Amino acid sequence: MIGQRLLCTASRCWRFPCRCSQRISLLANCVGGQALLTWLAGFLLFPATIAWAQGSSYPVSIRDWSVAAGFSAATLLGRTAQPRSILSALRRLPVTLDAAITSLVAVFVLTATSMFASVDDPVNNQPFTTWFDPGYIVTHPLTSLSYFSQFIVMGALVIGFYWCCRHVLIRWVLRNRGWAEFLFASLAFWILYTPIASSLVLLLPLNGPDWSLLPSENHNPFDPLNYALCAAIWVALIPLILVSERLLAERAVAIGRHDQVRAELHMLHQQINPHFLFNALNTLYALALRDRETSAGAIVKLSDLLRYAVYQGDREQVGLDEEIAYLRNYIDLQLLRFGQRCRVTSRWPQDPDRYCIPPMLLIMLVENAFKHGVEPCDGESHVEIAMTLSDASMYFTCRNSLPAPGFATGGAGVGLANLRRRLELLIGTGFSLSSVSDGDSWQAELIMELRPC
Repeated sequence: MIGQRLLCTASRCWRFPCRCSQRISLLANCVGGQALLTWLAGFLLFPATIAWAQGSSYPVSIRDWSVAAGFSAATLLGRTAQPRSILSALRRLPVTLDAAITSLVAVFVLTATSMFASVDDPVNNQPFTTWFDPGYIVTHPLTSLSYFSQFIVMGALVIGFYWCCRHVLIRWVLRNRGWAEFLFASLAFWILYTPIASSLVLLLPLNGPDWSLLPSENHNPFDPLNYALCAAIWVALIPLILVSERLLAERAVAIGRHDQVRAELHMLHQQINPHFLFNALNTLYALALRDRETSAGAIVKLSDLLRYAVYQGDREQVGLDEEIAYLRNYIDLQLLRFGQRCRVTSRWPQDPDRYCIPPMLLIMLVENAFKHGVEPCDGESHVEIAMTLSDASMYFTCRNSLPAPGFATGGAGVGLANLRRRLELLIGTGFSLSSVSDGDSWQAELIMELRPC
């Protein structure tokens, strides 16, 4: 069916050249889209272009077709895959010293295999004039596989040397014994590993009677050149391994501190939520005793408050407008409770949605104003709340009247202490928090930098 559609489309393109671009697009859709058409164009046109540029008598070799197939296949992958997904996958790749060493060894194995498998009798035809001949490699698969397996053995010996240096000499000897034992163990390892690895290399079939793959190019595993190469590898690897181990240790410490901070923040958050919930339930209880109809609206506001605490409280940042809406719901709920004897004035910024703030950060100051300034008063009381923004800096003040002398307010409790500790964990020292008496009123002030959303 697909073949018939292709023939039909091709015949129509041939009969109506003026509509050729539309027919090509239709052909691309038939075979799987523009990506597949791009692959076919690269695979067919690239060798043809080479032949045209070099002359009609130029023979297009298997190597030319292989290069064309490789580049066109890469184009196909680039067209079908999303660039963002490719970049995301690359960012998730673990960049470690183990992976880097393994990648270098893999590059060595593939390069050496390509060089030896592209030349007939590579031992006696050096220096190499061809590094990569896909046609010769394809036509001699067993020879290529033999070279590949032998260089894999050599690469495994290099990785084994690296593994012993890192996991035995550094992680076990140096970490547990000290520098003196580490240097002595390194000397013993160097003396023993060099002839053992050299003897294994000499067992490979690629070695000839007058030439070998060893640095000394002879059949003596104890040759000083072999020891010199192992010493050079040791000198190059040890600093890299030490730096990598130091970075891993610092990363482990940083992760531990981060987990500790998150656990402490979670504990402080759990202390804040019950404190707020108890106050809100007391407010609702007092309101339900007086006015059941009005209490229905209070239940809705309490539901919004709890929903914010549950679903937004665990986030790192929320919009400042969401935090303000949370505070206004709380204030409305308290006004339903205290009625006319409490006067609240508030001033909010015009465009709070441009900035973000850690959730439930300001409620503690407002809670304290009602708990310690309004609840103990039998007469009139007032709460003044103001928030202003200036160049990503937030100035938040909460002023409340004080009860008459002799009334016990119960102290500030753990609220301000928790707030200060949360600020220290979240933003360090980049804030100013004060709570002082100002004559017949009490004023709490918080100044901090906000993050743009």
